[in-house]
Amino acid sequence: MLTPDTILQGRYRIIRQLGQGGMGAVYEAVDQRLDTTVALKETLFTDERLRRQFEREARLLARLHHPALPRVSDHFSEGDGQFLIMQYIPGDDLSEMMARRQGPFPASQVLSWADQLLDALDYLHTQEPQIIHRDIKPQNLKLTARGQIILLDFGLAKGQGGDISRVTTAASIFGYTPNYAPLEQIQGLGTDLRSDLYSLAATMYHLLTGVKPPDALSRAAALVNGQDDPLLLASEANPAAGVQADQVLKKAMSQNREACAVVGVDVQRVARVTFALSAMLAALAAALVSPLFNIFPDMGAFLTLKAFAAVIVGGFGYVKGAIAASFLIGIAEVYLALIESERGKTEAALRTLDEAKHNYDVSYGKIHPNHGDLLVYRAKFLAKAGRMAEARADCAAGLKILRDTLGADAGFTQANEAKCAAIAPPAGLQTAALTAVKPAR
Repeated sequence: MLTPDTILQGRYRIIRQLGQGGMGAVYEAVDQRLDTTVALKETLFTDERLRRQFEREARLLARLHHPALPRVSDHFSEGDGQFLIMQYIPGDDLSEMMARRQGPFPASQVLSWADQLLDALDYLHTQEPQIIHRDIKPQNLKLTARGQIILLDFGLAKGQGGDISRVTTAASIFGYTPNYAPLEQIQGLGTDLRSDLYSLAATMYHLLTGVKPPDALSRAAALVNGQDDPLLLASEANPAAGVQADQVLKKAMSQNREACAVVGVDVQRVARVTFALSAMLAALAAALVSPLFNIFPDMGAFLTLKAFAAVIVGGFGYVKGAIAASFLIGIAEVYLALIESERGKTEAALRTLDEAKHNYDVSYGKIHPNHGDLLVYRAKFLAKAGRMAEARADCAAGLKILRDTLGADAGFTQANEAKCAAIAPPAGLQTAALTAVKPAR
């Protein structure tokens, strides 16, 4: 175990231990050369073949670039340890977040994470050589400040040559966790992309239901003894999970590896089809929004859009349907915030805009012009309540997002500049723009 203030390579100073396992530990450290916080992963090998493999594959991992994977910036050997330097992701993991909320996450949120993680796994599985994670679980998932899911602790490449392949197949370097590992991994029979799909499904099951799935060995024993599979359907463990997820999760967590292989194709096909359909529905909903504002002076448009979003989730159920629904609910919440502001309920309107921001985060997964528009709405509400300093800051931050994403000459940007000019004098906006910090995501 490395102690605080230990310095490695004359560069990396240990701050604290973040976690420990049978093969090593992970530390928070400071890169004193760049003055940045990093995650330092120590792995202890006694087998020289594994040490050589680690060096080769650390170079491979350093070439990976995907928004759902932490960046690897360095690797080295010192003493008995092999070390990886990785991007440090602060905050709690999803397991800690779920314990704090004392229950499962909303289905739309979990499906959005599943979409991002499936893309990350497709990226890893199509590398040459193929990379298998081998330990997907809530403890290895974190959220960035912008709402991007990050898959931590991704495993080393599955070797294509004889000796290396046998070493990595016989015992995964980073191990596994029984509740999320498939039967072949527990039995030491080797792992492939189907193993990761099982682990991802088991993880999504836990996040959707708040219940850890039974381990694969117990499930296999029950089936051999003629008993029912102890794995309940997600919708039985938590009705709010929805029946739409049941079929995919059941197939992905099948004890039949071939059935699990098909699910990756199924999910990708569903994602592509629902993306196209949801995009059309979202465009239709956007076209309906303006007339609804005039037709319904009260809660009509809000409830209509909420119902429309529910139809998308109920009709398509899967990843992109939930994301499109989040977009529509975000629009509905902006409209509700306008109603609340008109009725003098500024604080309620601001809280509703925060909910809209969350749904935009789920829908877009990155900074989008609508985030800037949302801040201008906030500025309008704040100015109406006499909170001019906050209004100017929100206007400046919102306009910065619009200029960064659309450009200063875009019509949408100029329209919002005109709105902000009515809230505060241009000089005040310019001063605020110099000091405003982009809002936390």
